Amino acid sequence: MVTQQRCGSASASKSITFTPTNAGTYTFTLTGDITDYDTDENIDISKSCVITVKEKEVEQPPESQNPSNPGGESQTPNPEVKNEVIPQDNPQTQEPEQPKQTKSQNNHLSSLVVNDGVIDLQLKQTKTEKDGFNRDVEDYTVIFADSYNFEDLKSLTVKANAEDSKAKISGTGNYTINEGDNTIEVKCTAEDGKVKTYRIKVTKPIVIKKSELKLDKLEISYMNSDGQKIPLILDNLFSSDTFEYTADINSETKSIFLKLDTPKVKEKDIIVKVKGKEISRDLEGNLNEEEINLEDGKNTIRISLISPLDESVQTDYVLTFNKEAVTLETSAEVSENKKDSKTINPLIILGVIVGIIVFLLIVLIILLIINHRRNKKAEKNNTKDDEKLFDYEEEDTYLNEENLEKLNETYTNKINEKEDIEELNKLMEQEDDSDKNLNQEENKEITDYELASSKTREEKLAQLEKEIKEKNKRKITKTKEKDDSNKDEKKEDNKDN
Repeated sequence: MVTQQRCGSASASKSITFTPTNAGTYTFTLTGDITDYDTDENIDISKSCVITVKEKEVEQPPESQNPSNPGGESQTPNPEVKNEVIPQDNPQTQEPEQPKQTKSQNNHLSSLVVNDGVIDLQLKQTKTEKDGFNRDVEDYTVIFADSYNFEDLKSLTVKANAEDSKAKISGTGNYTINEGDNTIEVKCTAEDGKVKTYRIKVTKPIVIKKSELKLDKLEISYMNSDGQKIPLILDNLFSSDTFEYTADINSETKSIFLKLDTPKVKEKDIIVKVKGKEISRDLEGNLNEEEINLEDGKNTIRISLISPLDESVQTDYVLTFNKEAVTLETSAEVSENKKDSKTINPLIILGVIVGIIVFLLIVLIILLIINHRRNKKAEKNNTKDDEKLFDYEEEDTYLNEENLEKLNETYTNKINEKEDIEELNKLMEQEDDSDKNLNQEENKEITDYELASSKTREEKLAQLEKEIKEKNKRKITKTKEKDDSNKDEKKEDNKDN
């Protein structure tokens, strides 16, 4: 096979002839130098030519067209193949370099929309902004109508267009929307590689449902007589889905202790109230133990679990405790107590009453005898006492109202003693008829003496009071005169000075 290829330009060409031995690809490199026409500068050049040689396909004639070869053997001609090598353009002529094109730097979006709600600027810069979009603002939020049902907001589709057709957009499409804040980023990449990121904030309100407000733990205990807490057994085992419990409490139990626990719902603590009072939490977020006082009879305790986001959402657990008012007795004990109360109790009560009466009578008799003896001694000493009392008026002093009251008390007590003696004598007359006459004589003597002495004393007291007042007046007058004279003397002394 002979292949001929022309390399170079038509104006200056060279011919190379070669004969390939086999079919295949051959590379020829031409090197040399050329002189620039304007600058006369020699430039080294190097050009390569690639020649591919293939076997020539020969069509075989059909059998009917080759009668001279009945055996079906065809004669394949072997013509010589000439491949002409055409030189490339003249390497001495070089085309001028084309200026490089500048790549676009436009990475702005022309529109940004969502399929639900309306995109709005987080911070509006001008009042003339349309459709809530500005190519130069990167942060946006999605707003919804007041009547919008956020339970339907499960996904959101974002669409965007670029200002430059050569720019590339990423981040569009469908997004799942969860409760709370969701951020969607849409990126616009310019032809030169610069990226602009647009951020869309979608807020779905967090909603806590009533079915999520449940107790994790409910433990109830009471204090026994040894000061130990004993677990209280309810009618049903605790379950977060069982909302009513009852228990019977004995009469000795005054209070119970509640230990509660709740899970976090949407990363928030549930508000817990017992009988309308909110239960506080410790530093670790656990509910503090609550003590509840019990009354006799039926006690109803309501535990309310309230949503921290909406107080109208609430779940209630109701506890009912039946406290005995009195410790119950067995039927045998009740019957025995009834028999004892009919036979023994009245006799005991009657005996106690009789004993008290006898004791009081003995005490009264003893007091009567003691008073009787004291009265006899008092008769002898009364005269001396009167003389001592009334000797006081001979002194150069005067009695004040306090001392006068003390004197009145003394005589009043004497009269009261007389009255007490009369009452005691009456009692004695009822208890002891044998001493009746004797008591009457003694009482008569005492009464006569007391009446005479009390009358005399009253007269003397009145006279003494009158004299004391006159003495006080005289002393006050004298004291006044002395004070006036002292004042006159001081005035004269002051004049002399």
